[in-house]
Amino acid sequence: MKKIVVIGGGIVGCLSAINLKEKGFQVSILDQSEIGQESSSAAAGILFPLLPWDYDDSIYQLCINSDRSYEALSKRLIEETGCDPEFKKSGMLLKQKIDRQGMSEWSKKNQFNVEERKVGDDSYFYFPDVCQISPSKLMKALKKLMVNLKIEIIENFKLTPIKSQHKTIIEWPSENNQSIGADFYVLATGAWTGLIHQDFLGNIYPVRGQMIQFKKNDIELPHIIYGDNSYVLQQKDGAILAGSTRENVGFSRVINPEAINILQKKARSLVPKLENIELDKHWTGFRPGTNENLPYIMKDNFYENLFINSGHYRYGLTMAPESANRITKLIMQESI
Repeated sequence: MKKIVVIGGGIVGCLSAINLKEKGFQVSILDQSEIGQESSSAAAGILFPLLPWDYDDSIYQLCINSDRSYEALSKRLIEETGCDPEFKKSGMLLKQKIDRQGMSEWSKKNQFNVEERKVGDDSYFYFPDVCQISPSKLMKALKKLMVNLKIEIIENFKLTPIKSQHKTIIEWPSENNQSIGADFYVLATGAWTGLIHQDFLGNIYPVRGQMIQFKKNDIELPHIIYGDNSYVLQQKDGAILAGSTRENVGFSRVINPEAINILQKKARSLVPKLENIELDKHWTGFRPGTNENLPYIMKDNFYENLFINSGHYRYGLTMAPESANRITKLIMQESI
């Protein structure tokens, strides 16, 4: 049985590890901190690439069946772990000027249901099939599932940048003078990819996103609302979230008060009932940005037993199921 080490414990790494385990590999997953503690848990949980007609079509192809994948996965997680990741079909109301022709052509091509709705003198578009999930609860459930599947979980294990001159990586060293060996490695380290693989330095880079959550209240939002390049959504437990910023500030976690104020103003513009609701908390995450907004899902150009599954930028959660499928197929072809 060949051994695979998945490096990076976000949603992309976890789903890759589960796929590979279920294909018969011996799998370990490691993270420099704890599983699911970075950008995956910091996300809002919208399972749809916002304004997909503005992107290269290949981006939507990575997202196309994510709602079905997560619906099935959620049922499995509830049955096998007892944890509910709170998947729901909420729909999304689009309150923003857009490329109407581009949206129309995209929706027809992809057979995606779009409804036009009138609210007073204004006309909006509604996407009834958009779904959402709770990222933090999803990651906790996935960790339990990996334990059940006997996937070895290694946390707080920070690897050093790979410097081997040989095309096959026998062992990958860590900062504490240990190392980990495998037949294959999968690099799913998101925004940190360039720090341990120099070929991706500058090609995958951190883009900080700040999110806010309002204090518990009686407001009910029947669907996600998107407008002014921002969104507001309500989770199953009633929490109302709004986001998010896009800041090229490296790995700085320093909170930007001005950005928080802007997020509040936008959220209250989209949902006026939030005007007198105070903030409960705010947080940040580091998305793995790429120059063309396209992830790297590939065999490494030099190392024969290293595969890359990283750079998913804003849509890592949505792209994760298909990304995991694709990287699994690549490795299986190499392992024959």
